[in-house]
Amino acid sequence: MFGILYFLVLAGTTQALLTPDLKFGFPNFESIFYWQIHGGLVLVILYAVFVYKMKPNFRDLKNAFICCIIYLIVIHGINHLLGSNYAYTMHKPKVASILDLMGPWPIYLLTGIGVSILLFGILYLPFFKKSDFS
Repeated sequence: MFGILYFLVLAGTTQALLTPDLKFGFPNFESIFYWQIHGGLVLVILYAVFVYKMKPNFRDLKNAFICCIIYLIVIHGINHLLGSNYAYTMHKPKVASILDLMGPWPIYLLTGIGVSILLFGILYLPFFKKSDFS
């Protein structure tokens, strides 16, 4: 589970930290909760890497990508049912984000798959071993 969360949290949640989509600023509860959850997730993964010396492997990278696709399909269905926009599968956020560079809906969803492959690859580089591919 760590290996999957390593890629999903560091690739996805870091983007949420860089371009937050909040209606209210600090000290509103929504703002505090948002920063605690997103920042906490990143800290937990980094803590596991640096303190517990946990490392993802290549299989984790593949599993994380599969889980990411499944998550987006499920969350898109939930968004349809609830009228919500989790993971921005329905439309882009109102604030500027990397999605603005990735085309209109639904093109940015497909472009996002390529970006996730690139980000997952970059995140795997510190742990790359040639033996993973033999």
